Amino acid sequence: MHPISAQGGNGALETAAILVNTLVPALESKNGDQPLTESDIDAIFSKVQVKRYKRSLDAVKQGRLTNSASIKETFLSRMFVDYFFPLFGHSMVFNLIVQNTTSGPCIAGLPVPKRYSNAIERHDRRTSAKKGWIFWSAVSMGAACFFALGYTGLNHGGRIMPGISSTMASGLLQSLKTDVS
Repeated sequence: MHPISAQGGNGALETAAILVNTLVPALESKNGDQPLTESDIDAIFSKVQVKRYKRSLDAVKQGRLTNSASIKETFLSRMFVDYFFPLFGHSMVFNLIVQNTTSGPCIAGLPVPKRYSNAIERHDRRTSAKKGWIFWSAVSMGAACFFALGYTGLNHGGRIMPGISSTMASGLLQSLKTDVS
């Protein structure tokens, strides 16, 4: 894992939470009067490793992507960092943080602080409001394109574009309809 991803401490805390969640039931099954055997301990660590493997792998992949983008390793990463990230980057980073936080392990039996629940609720409200904004932006852009084509058609004697007759345009639209269905 690359240090730039800052996931080492998070990974250690998540492993500790999963270890506690695996160790406590094992100890409770012994009724406190019998110690864990070596095979019990091996089984506990095996379960922890299985539970942590995919999330650790995802953290490594995310770290590599973050590193690649931050050092502008490829043409696409340079374009992303220079043009896309200044517009949408802060919300993307916050969304990644929230997704990681909500999918991470918690210690069973310990309450989650109220500030955590409040922050997740606020994020969900803001995200759903943004999704509505994106949808209506796309609808309005589609309507604008539709009316622009209609206006162009009126200005060119019923032709959608100069050189394309309305018969050709309607044939094109009909073929698009059959392709979609």
